[in-house]
Amino acid sequence: MVQASSHKGGCPTFTQMGSEFDVGRYMGRWYEVVRDMYIPFEVLSSCVNADYTLNKDGKSISVHNKGYNALLGWKDV
Repeated sequence: MVQASSHKGGCPTFTQMGSEFDVGRYMGRWYEVVRDMYIPFEVLSSCVNADYTLNKDGKSISVHNKGYNALLGWKDV
């Protein structure tokens, strides 16, 4: 597993995750806590969430993002 950080300018730095990371506890649906006004997908959206699932290889994770838009209904990203 690797960990990424995001910041303005340049590329993110990747570091190895610690052995204490429990990927199973990370799986499932996560809901938005903080709104980023610069992401077009989130404009006029509510109930923004992401579903995290472990891929068949057992090493990588898939993420499916969606939210409810007042004008367009449920919207996938």
